[in-house]
Amino acid sequence: MILHSFYSNTHKRLAENYFIPSIKDKNLNLIIDEIPQECSGVYMRDNWNASMLRKLELCKKLSEGSEVFVHSDCDVQFFKPIQNDVENTLKEYDIAFQHDGQGHLCAGLFCANPSPKIAGLFQLAIDMVKNKSVQHDQHALNVILRSGGSGIKYGYMPDTWWTHGASTFKVWDGEELHPPKGIVAHHANWIEGVDGKIRLLEKVRSRVAEAGTSV
Repeated sequence: MILHSFYSNTHKRLAENYFIPSIKDKNLNLIIDEIPQECSGVYMRDNWNASMLRKLELCKKLSEGSEVFVHSDCDVQFFKPIQNDVENTLKEYDIAFQHDGQGHLCAGLFCANPSPKIAGLFQLAIDMVKNKSVQHDQHALNVILRSGGSGIKYGYMPDTWWTHGASTFKVWDGEELHPPKGIVAHHANWIEGVDGKIRLLEKVRSRVAEAGTSV
């Protein structure tokens, strides 16, 4: 199984200090792509969609391969091994996403069985972002899958693949956090800027340690 991530220079410390050291599985094929710095790294600012296009292109390439894969943004930390969750989830779905709140599928943390259908999904998303018919990559994937015409079976990862936005659907402003018991993965989205992500990652790490739910 492949675990894939990517980062530009602004996010390197997230990859090196949180994402990579937190991986618990010993037999994953870890692929991390370093991409050019084409924007400030802040959500939807400057040339942000250029980096998201690169992500979609990398995921399309994985979809053309033969190994089950997980794509994870580098602002993710793991608290348990992930392989069993992925294998069990993909018995039911072609692709499954972290729940990002209010039913949204998160493009920053998902798993998929590679196939021409999944490669086609990412190509459609690339085309939509390029022609600016959607705001960003996540918007594109949600629109395509929810249209019902893709023939792709999709769903959610378990709730233990967690982001605070799944319940709050708003940017974190320092309020108390409630990671689920048995948390597997935490995605530090729903906050702007790398420094903010680090504060969020550290806060969740502390809460998990206090609750005694880490491995």
